[in-house]
Amino acid sequence: ISRVTHLSTSGMNLWVDVRNDTSSRLVLKRAEVDILVNGTVRATISLRDRVVVGRRSSGEVLIPLRFRSRSSFALGSLFRALFDGRSEGVAISYRLRGGTMLFRRTIERDEVSIRELIDELSLTRDILSELDRLIN
Repeated sequence: ISRVTHLSTSGMNLWVDVRNDTSSRLVLKRAEVDILVNGTVRATISLRDRVVVGRRSSGEVLIPLRFRSRSSFALGSLFRALFDGRSEGVAISYRLRGGTMLFRRTIERDEVSIRELIDELSLTRDILSELDRLIN
């Protein structure tokens, strides 16, 4: 993740550094992430539009995201708790659908802890600080 722009209670634009060494375009058609607190879905983050990475290319790619929750206050307080380090009982489940013209794949995972996700995505303190700054 290289940067975040347009962060609001309705969504955000996430910019990711990618590299595609294949001879095919990579397309992410659908993505949905559920944020669970103590096993109950509190918010959902979904892809607003498909994401395309050209063949044999590298650089920043925009991933437009939409937030859904029962209230923007609940979503804000959830993010605030995460940035303050109160992630106990918070997990995510995700579903991704994408691939090339010939090979498509669905990737799913249920109830991954926030700490494990931060480690897997290699989110730096700078990115987390930038997200925190944009929320406030």
